[in-house]
Amino acid sequence: MTARALAAAAALALTLGAGPGLAEPVRVLLIVPGAADPVAASLLDELVALGLIVEVEASTQGDLPALARARSARAALRVDGARRAVEIWDPGSASVIRVEAQPEEPGGAAAGLALRAVELLRGRLIEVPAPPAAAPAAAAPSRSAPAVTAPPVGAPAVDAPPAAAPAPAPTIPSKALAPGASRAPGADAAPGRRVSIALHAGPSVVLQPGSAISPEGAATAGARWRFTDRLDGEVIAVIPIVPATIDSRIGRARLSTAVVGAGASIGLLDPRLPVAMRAGAGAGAGFLRYHGQSWTGDARGREGTAPYALPFVRWDIGWQVHPALTLRAEALSGIAAPRPVIRLPGRSDVPFGRPLLAFNLVLEAGIR
Repeated sequence: MTARALAAAAALALTLGAGPGLAEPVRVLLIVPGAADPVAASLLDELVALGLIVEVEASTQGDLPALARARSARAALRVDGARRAVEIWDPGSASVIRVEAQPEEPGGAAAGLALRAVELLRGRLIEVPAPPAAAPAAAAPSRSAPAVTAPPVGAPAVDAPPAAAPAPAPTIPSKALAPGASRAPGADAAPGRRVSIALHAGPSVVLQPGSAISPEGAATAGARWRFTDRLDGEVIAVIPIVPATIDSRIGRARLSTAVVGAGASIGLLDPRLPVAMRAGAGAGAGFLRYHGQSWTGDARGREGTAPYALPFVRWDIGWQVHPALTLRAEALSGIAAPRPVIRLPGRSDVPFGRPLLAFNLVLEAGIR
């Protein structure tokens, strides 16, 4: 959903307060498969027009009642973009209700599906009006209460007495219960927000700005834990593939660096957007593998490994190409300490990792 639509939803919801027939503002959760889904756009328009406070989230798997309770929502709707259907849950439902599209609906299948889903939800959220106090001749209610129809738009809302029963759901053609979602409201406590886990991998280029060391080709991989909507923790690894080189008039040194580190980052944009931008910091352990090669008999090459610590800062920007896949570009800058020094006869000493830059392009896949 676009940022403009979300801003409009919040503004209208705060302006209108409670919807027609609702005694107080109602918060609902709307789970959408993507920003361009026509059913999701129509649903948001209808819910905002009803005066509801709408929280929009990208496609989320899991139990719909549990998701609603975890976000303190009175009801929840989830758009099934592949099958053109809407799943609905509210505390008065024994299970999730599924409303499916009908191609012959006036105004198009998307608009018709959204309208029927919102009307069903509205009928379930409307409170039953209390009977007038000064009506002694009124007939006693029957044991099987008739269905209560929604009052016209603009009609004043009347709070129901504590013993009043909720309005029964109207019958909707071609609806089905979602498989595996038959859990009564309140059967268990609302769970906490689960930590999502994602793995990523991709190519990397390691640079030594301001030195004569050539770029190094590498691969990067890691894992990320989402603790909150904006705070992430992660571990990363840089694996050398094509070594960097530095030359002098009598020889050459080949350099390969490997890094393993951990850090944390903070999201800078609204987490509901398909674009994400993060900044963070961390620290790692680095290992510089060097191999000297002499072109003359006046010197002899050496090889070995020099360990170092690498505190770093990082920045990345990502695009969610699929609910479970994100393409991300990363930049990492660190300072090697203690500083390794490359010494070649015929040229001055070359410090390594002051600074060390890595640019990565990774594909991230969510696994939980």
